[in-house]
Amino acid sequence: MSVLCCNDNGWVIDHQQIVRQWYNNCKIPKSSLLSDTNSLDTKVNKDDIPNAEERKMSNSEKLTTALQLKSDLFAIKSPYMMDSQFMKLQKTLETDYIPSTTSRKRKKKADKIDEDCVDYTVIKRLSDAHRSLISLAQEKGYLLNKYENIDNNKSAREASQIVGPGDSLIDIVETSSTDIVETSSTGKGETSSTYDNIKPPLVIEHAQDEVNIHINQLVHFNCDLPTVTQIFGEKYLLPVNSRFLLSDWSKLLQTDITDGNGFDLIVIDPPWKNKSVKRKKSYNTVWEDTLLDLPIYQLMNNGGLVVIWVTNKPKLHSFIKETLLPSWKLKFCVEWHWLKVTTNGELICDINTTMKKPYETLIIAQYINNIDNCLPSLPNQQVIISIPCSLHSKKPPLLEIMKPFLVENPKCLELFARNLQPHWTSWGNEVLKHQHLDYYEVT
Repeated sequence: MSVLCCNDNGWVIDHQQIVRQWYNNCKIPKSSLLSDTNSLDTKVNKDDIPNAEERKMSNSEKLTTALQLKSDLFAIKSPYMMDSQFMKLQKTLETDYIPSTTSRKRKKKADKIDEDCVDYTVIKRLSDAHRSLISLAQEKGYLLNKYENIDNNKSAREASQIVGPGDSLIDIVETSSTDIVETSSTGKGETSSTYDNIKPPLVIEHAQDEVNIHINQLVHFNCDLPTVTQIFGEKYLLPVNSRFLLSDWSKLLQTDITDGNGFDLIVIDPPWKNKSVKRKKSYNTVWEDTLLDLPIYQLMNNGGLVVIWVTNKPKLHSFIKETLLPSWKLKFCVEWHWLKVTTNGELICDINTTMKKPYETLIIAQYINNIDNCLPSLPNQQVIISIPCSLHSKKPPLLEIMKPFLVENPKCLELFARNLQPHWTSWGNEVLKHQHLDYYEVT
């Protein structure tokens, strides 16, 4: 089970375990396991792979094995620190010198919280939920891993710096979107031009060594096992019964991704504009008003839920509740929080800080075009606790938590996705990024 424990405050979940369950029996080309450059080598005993001549198989024949996201991506051993803070801590440990804290004025500003403000209410609630849920998890034997040698999460930080072919997907999409295709003559000695047309859907029924997909083409991967296959000359891991559309914004608005049936759950993680993303240039961002063009209500089944990941910027919360949700014809339901912890249950940073927060917000809304809706109502102010993946802005999967509030076998969609999920439809201009084999290892 990926839900480690739960109580009235929320859930403690294991993000890594969820993904491990998805890929515990994958079809992989033998050539992927024997490659000198592939990261899977480090955990595969090549003596366990039968000789090709003995089995009369080619390098393209598929073996089965279990994969998982690299363990180091979840090696969050201690609360986050800036390099300068870590160096100061090292000096303390080496010399027993206790460095001075920040100035009294700054400390007062960071630590003092007005008990009448909204922040105090949220922090108090999250702190209580943290104590309650972590205590329960540790009673059950989870989140007990303590590390004597603090290295400022060096292995997790290094693992998150993977730079590979998946990072070029956005360039491929943008290039495709600006390619001009000449059409027939207008009859006046001139030629007209249009952008690349939407491609008809591609249905893949059997595991293949290579799949030729197009940008702006909805792909149905209907195979019975997760499969490593080659796309654009690179190896990607495709989960069972996944559907995806790799395209830019305009093509999403032009493509029917519903297959005639609406969705029961839509998860949206927009690339909100903020100073951190602008500084790091982590990904392309969108203006808030651009989201108003999304035809969300046209994609929904009656009673369907929409989960929006949002930063802790108050103005953004107001925009979503007062402008965005009404434009999508959705009714605001509840607000939940994701609380990030280390491998021994500590918060990844001080919850009272005025800078980086150890939590993110989920705003959940519902589409109701018929009052006859018997789905269970959502509990308010719930908290999801997990060890975060060190990849930038990678959120934990939510389906297992959301299932009690959805119809049986819900149809699910993720927008602005950078990875796939089994039985889900996913859209994004980097939708395959974290499916690249570089991010996985053999369990």
